[in-house]
Amino acid sequence: MKHLLSLAIVLLFINNGFSQENTSNNYGKIGVSYSSFGNNPVVFFQTLDGAPSYNSNHFYTLSLDYSFSIMNNLEIETSFDYSEQTVTVVPNVSPNINMNSHNQTFTILSIPVGVKYSFMKFVFINGGAFISYDNHNKYEVDNQSGIGLYGGLGLEYTFNMGLSVFINPYLKAHSLIPFDTQGTQAHLMESGFKMGVKYKL
Repeated sequence: MKHLLSLAIVLLFINNGFSQENTSNNYGKIGVSYSSFGNNPVVFFQTLDGAPSYNSNHFYTLSLDYSFSIMNNLEIETSFDYSEQTVTVVPNVSPNINMNSHNQTFTILSIPVGVKYSFMKFVFINGGAFISYDNHNKYEVDNQSGIGLYGGLGLEYTFNMGLSVFINPYLKAHSLIPFDTQGTQAHLMESGFKMGVKYKL
């Protein structure tokens, strides 16, 4: 959790620095969003004998979003995310052992920091890194606390009143740099759609 607090403090200093340099009253945009409607398998990047497999089940993420412009068509974006993930654990056991597949649910808190580039008026691409805190201690799915990467492509429309609506298909790779691992790390690979609204401050 201390990693999340440290990153939030750094973001405040960064935003303050850009605001002092920008004389156009750029206070950024704040909003809320919801993410789901995709896949969330947990994978190993190498083959492990005897390891279970983890199939995609379902997930959702609620976010408080903030972004601010640093130049034409380019923004810094961040958010505070609460995510609930459910995956199906498929044990790798002999056929004569009675162990059925079952679901495992855990929650993740994340702070992503990235850039967003807009073009063709309504289209944007975005990407960056995120730091996550996963408080689950169940042994069937590796803890996902660590640093990951994300990227996406989306559409955003801004009304004259300053309200924006957007949809953002994305990919996330969790815990590429894990904070705590006992050896080979399994990674949550999330793909979905992020939808939300923002308001210009």
